[in-house]
Amino acid sequence: MLRARATAEGFVLDGYSPWVTGARHAHVIVTGATLGDGLQILVALRTSLPGVSIPVDHPLLALRGSATAEVRTRRSSSAAVAPRGSLAPNVVRQGVGARTGGVQTTALALGLAAQAIEFMEAEGQVRADVAAAAARLRERHNGLREALCRAAAGVASPNAPDLRLRADDLALQATQAALIVAKGAGYVEDHPASRWVKEALFFLVWSVPPQVLEASLARLAEGE
Repeated sequence: MLRARATAEGFVLDGYSPWVTGARHAHVIVTGATLGDGLQILVALRTSLPGVSIPVDHPLLALRGSATAEVRTRRSSSAAVAPRGSLAPNVVRQGVGARTGGVQTTALALGLAAQAIEFMEAEGQVRADVAAAAARLRERHNGLREALCRAAAGVASPNAPDLRLRADDLALQATQAALIVAKGAGYVEDHPASRWVKEALFFLVWSVPPQVLEASLARLAEGE
């Protein structure tokens, strides 16, 4: 999607980076590109350079405050030139940060689930039927949180895709349970339960390892 060509000044970029968080607010973005010989590079790209354009934000289902947009570069000898000093060859391949299916993405799913569970626990103070469901969801959340902390600390080596799958399931189920508890009020767009349900869907498409994708589809197809 984004190609790079070496020049005496640096690199000329041609194409687009499809998902850039906060694109219209950024003075510099870090984006990946591929040279003709297949070398992967990361460049610090100034958004004020000639040839760089940022269309309107993607009309996302949720998380619209992220101002996520596509950043385009037009092929030109003067467009989108990044200095060579900003390069880090093959980092796209070698990076070990918040990689697909890592503990970071799983932690965010658990954080969203926690919000929904806290809402149910508050409602459960006056509704016995809600209290029982909230307690079960809290038990599942505590178990996953402990397993994730052990994995992050290197104390245990559980199956990372399995942790992500279980966290995604909990986020989806806890937010839908919160919507049920909120009743019709929760279906109003500005109610927290409405937002949580939509945000939970993000974990079905964001940084999903192949194993999690396949397992999620299988569960949905089998009605589990």
